[in-house]
Amino acid sequence: MNEVGHNAFVSWTRGIPDGWTVKRLKYAVRLISEKIEQGTSGLPYIGLEHVESGTGRLIEAVEGEATADGLSTRFRPDDVLFGKLRPYLAKVHRARQHGLCSGELLVLRPILLDSRYLNYFLLMNEFIGAVDGSTYGSKMPRANWEFIGNLPALVPSLDEQRAIADFLDRETVKIDNLLRQKQEFVRLIEETRRSVVARAVTRGIRGAHLKPSGVKWFGDIPQHWSTNRLGRLAEDINDVNHEMPEAVADGVPFLSAKDLKDDGSLNFTEEIKLISRSDFLRLSAKIRPRRDDIVYSRYGACLGKARLVENDREFLVSYSCVIVRLRQDVADPRFFSYLLDSDLVLTEARLRTQGIAVPDLGNKMIAKFAVPVPPLSEQREIGAWLDEKVSALRQLADTIALGIKKVRELRASLISAAVTGQIDVRNYRPQEAVELCQ
Repeated sequence: MNEVGHNAFVSWTRGIPDGWTVKRLKYAVRLISEKIEQGTSGLPYIGLEHVESGTGRLIEAVEGEATADGLSTRFRPDDVLFGKLRPYLAKVHRARQHGLCSGELLVLRPILLDSRYLNYFLLMNEFIGAVDGSTYGSKMPRANWEFIGNLPALVPSLDEQRAIADFLDRETVKIDNLLRQKQEFVRLIEETRRSVVARAVTRGIRGAHLKPSGVKWFGDIPQHWSTNRLGRLAEDINDVNHEMPEAVADGVPFLSAKDLKDDGSLNFTEEIKLISRSDFLRLSAKIRPRRDDIVYSRYGACLGKARLVENDREFLVSYSCVIVRLRQDVADPRFFSYLLDSDLVLTEARLRTQGIAVPDLGNKMIAKFAVPVPPLSEQREIGAWLDEKVSALRQLADTIALGIKKVRELRASLISAAVTGQIDVRNYRPQEAVELCQ
């Protein structure tokens, strides 16, 4: 066993209750490697994408025949599936039915362990951390069974295992219900934000007589507003040369659609791609972003995101985005960043990409977008008002997100304490801890 494995062996085997034994995992479970050609069995299929991190809950119903290509591993009820790709995601699922799963999931069949206890043990933070520390491959880090199987498993009596599993079943249901309530609240806040933005950019923030906009998805707009094509309000709508430059260690930020963050900003963290200055100068021959430009995502799953450039730093965005540079004598960039980021404009973006396998809007298509146009002073007023309202909603969402993080930490700590015997599950009452996170 390597140093990581040895340290893991020490870390959660120290101070275990009397009567518990320690076995290498490979002696407490059996690795199942029965392969079946997909599409011929009629069995439901589970991929990594179907397993929720940390809880093992199936994210969506898995019905019908397997849809992935190639061979899959067969599992049966009470087998435990463990994700070996990016193990830090903690994708562990206890099967309730017969089925097939991705080769990225190890199928473990309990020998000395109750399957529910095994499921919780594999979710233990310390176990996940040890497995993650053993991975190989930078882009697609995987763990291997040789390492995982040699990690220590704690083996109480079967009665104790079942008592621990009963306790965790009961307490994690309470915690998971609390998590769902908080997550639903975050969803409602996001829904409210979208609604507030959509109403402000089509109706304004003051009462006004309305008229038909002439655009189905905008509905009525104030009588003193007009509608126009985005291109007529723009100084330029353009993108970089269609190349994918090499990354360098020190250079100019090169963002893609995924760097248009959900908090309304652009991602300039250490994790972004950097390109050489010579590539920057060559690729930006047509246009390079500057303050008050709008970065608009036109490609794939990120279609329809818009972010305002609010700094003077040098950077480029890939072909997945375009730069919208408005005529500031007729168009306020802040107002139009909210408008272009709204579900209303996304409706037109989707209509213009129907029938395209991977949605991809050309510059000329974006220029044809129909947009409502308030007077310039009113655009600025709406933009400032939305800044205030959206900021307040996002702060509320951030506060709830912090609460969600604390609840998840509580859940993980409770599992670790129970499966290592650090708490007596027959007498422990965690309700007060849960209440602190509400």
